[in-house]
Amino acid sequence: HSEFLVAQLLGMLNGAAEGQGGSKASGRGDFAAEAISHALRAGLGERLSERGQQAMATSLAAHASCRASPEGLTLVCLSQLYLLLLQLREVAADARDLLLQGERPLLSLAASPVRQLRLAA
Repeated sequence: HSEFLVAQLLGMLNGAAEGQGGSKASGRGDFAAEAISHALRAGLGERLSERGQQAMATSLAAHASCRASPEGLTLVCLSQLYLLLLQLREVAADARDLLLQGERPLLSLAASPVRQLRLAA
């Protein structure tokens, strides 16, 4: 169930970003990112079992390393994934492998021209 809920929340964030046409002038994109980030952390991450947290981490890593993911979605995924990886440590090997060897590896995100992505990576 955690993968489904993560996909729904990230789909909402992606829809909010597309509805703005990539512009954050209204501040709605920042609010949507903060609200969804909070829902992922407090609504899912803290309440799931270790196996559920592993599935959530793997799902977030898949979204973060996907080339088609918009900047806002990648930032939310990376920030929540950071917190989960701190908790799970070596148990989240699948998520770690996706980040390091995915479609868009973590090293390419660290070299991104976008400052927020570099910092999050």
